[in-house]
Amino acid sequence: MSSSAHATAVLHGKRAEILRRYGHPWIYSKGVTKKPEVESGELVRVASAAGDTIGWAFFHPRNNICLRLVHFGQEAPDEAFWRDRLARAWRLRQRFLPPDTNAFRWIHGENDGLPGLTVDVFDQVLVMQITTQGFERLREPLSRWLCEVSGRAALFEKSDTAARGQEGLQPRTGWVTEAVAEAVTLREGGIERRIDLASGHKTGFYLDQRDQRAWLRQVARDASVLDLFSYTGGFSISALAGDAGEVLAVDSSSSALAEIPTQAELNGLDTGRLTTRRADIFAALRDHDGPLAPRPNGFDIVVCDPPAMAKSHRANDQALKGYRKLNRDACLQVADGGLFLTFSCSGVVSEDDFRQSVFLGLRDSRREGLVLKQFGPGFDHPTALHFPEGRYLKGLALQIRHLHRA
Repeated sequence: MSSSAHATAVLHGKRAEILRRYGHPWIYSKGVTKKPEVESGELVRVASAAGDTIGWAFFHPRNNICLRLVHFGQEAPDEAFWRDRLARAWRLRQRFLPPDTNAFRWIHGENDGLPGLTVDVFDQVLVMQITTQGFERLREPLSRWLCEVSGRAALFEKSDTAARGQEGLQPRTGWVTEAVAEAVTLREGGIERRIDLASGHKTGFYLDQRDQRAWLRQVARDASVLDLFSYTGGFSISALAGDAGEVLAVDSSSSALAEIPTQAELNGLDTGRLTTRRADIFAALRDHDGPLAPRPNGFDIVVCDPPAMAKSHRANDQALKGYRKLNRDACLQVADGGLFLTFSCSGVVSEDDFRQSVFLGLRDSRREGLVLKQFGPGFDHPTALHFPEGRYLKGLALQIRHLHRA
């Protein structure tokens, strides 16, 4: 279709040049000199002040992120374009999918050139999450394309995040195709996990921690393990599968904790080595006389994987203080010479800033940390170099040393 048939957003001269040079997919309102008079989510032509076409983007007149670029080029995206984007992402995941694993992230938003779209695969079931008006407008054909490209017949939508509100969208959860059982079983490195699509966090399971769970499994033999913010036991089950001597899973949700013994039994693991405890972890770690009072000899391994502490750049400083305090308290649970796996999933917190917060927290508790490994999301959560915001998960595996110097 000719570009002249589409509405056009015109960029400031400097902003147009920056877009050409660096390709960042977000264009803020202040960078647009002429906004088209079209509905939210409309696909519009993005042009320079001279009138030449730079690319194509989803437009939102009231969001601070006014344009979300989907394509550099003269021709407007059509069905063949969208199908090719989906197929390209599918081939990448199939190329690197580990053995004995049938769950992975297929579409990772802007990193796959599909802003506001997340799709996870759980065996034969697809779970879709839409957070932008652009893909909301394409929802019906998109649902069909997803099933056809993947060869899956079952599609569940879990579009219930706060990001939808920023685009003026209401939450939506439920089956797009004919319903199948809302609890599905996935396999990850030979470990089976049963998830509830409707009630589970995000799209049902934290696939981004796959590599970290595998690493813990390798080092957990005979260890005492404390899993903080355990949710339904992703790390706890991996530790048990790695023959940990004991696992204590702690979370604020009693329903999530109740799932962990069931997951252990599903894999034939010894639930006698598993204990669950409900607690407000932030408060419990500070109470040195309470249920999470540090053991005299500590745990051999402590995993600390809290929910995101910052949703926007305005909350960044407060989040860094929060990470410092949390790591200050959590590291007291680690034995001298033990392992501390600590994470942040706050996209606006940089890896360097998170690392500094961990360092300061350990220093506050008279601990040193030796970095054994830096963690991040796996191959199915790729990060485009021109979109660093896409790398939200970061973590460290530290050996903890207790300081005895004056």
